[in-house]
Amino acid sequence: MSLPELIGTAAGVGFLAGIRLYATVFILGLLIRFGVIELGDQFQTMLHLGSTPVLIAAGALTVVEFISDKIAWFDSLWDSIHTIVRPIGAAVLAMTSLGALDSGERTAIALLTGAVALSSHAAKTATRVAVNHSPEPLSNVFVSAIEDLFLPFGLWLTLHYPLIVLGVVTAFLVALVWSIRKVMKFVRMRLQRA
Repeated sequence: MSLPELIGTAAGVGFLAGIRLYATVFILGLLIRFGVIELGDQFQTMLHLGSTPVLIAAGALTVVEFISDKIAWFDSLWDSIHTIVRPIGAAVLAMTSLGALDSGERTAIALLTGAVALSSHAAKTATRVAVNHSPEPLSNVFVSAIEDLFLPFGLWLTLHYPLIVLGVVTAFLVALVWSIRKVMKFVRMRLQRA
């Protein structure tokens, strides 16, 4: 796997972990456990994701997150707690999964993965707060279900087309930075008028 493909894979896993950390680990673990994906030599350290203790812990937390994410406002509480957990979890996942790389490359990719996870987590959290303000109770469940369905597709895309994922994640990050700048400009204008 080339370096751009490796970065695309790390960015894709980070993006997905920022939305659903436990499900990302659980699905990757199942794919490894049942031999659905073949791990190249540089990814042999990922075999631990298919171990029974990891699958049990990730599976239990996936169920808890699945339920928590469907309850309006509780999902925002869950997300606020996971503002720390998801990026760190994504970085640890990258760091422990790339044992074949030297420590400098592993650290750089772990930082990238954590930063992408924080970015997708922030976008998810902001979206869910906006959805929670909707008077309609089903919108929260609908948005959560879309996230649930997106995860397996996102993992498939990440594992098969990492360069496409790298482009998509890069576009997402550019759009996020642009949006943040626009919001900050709007807030400054409102504060100056007050």
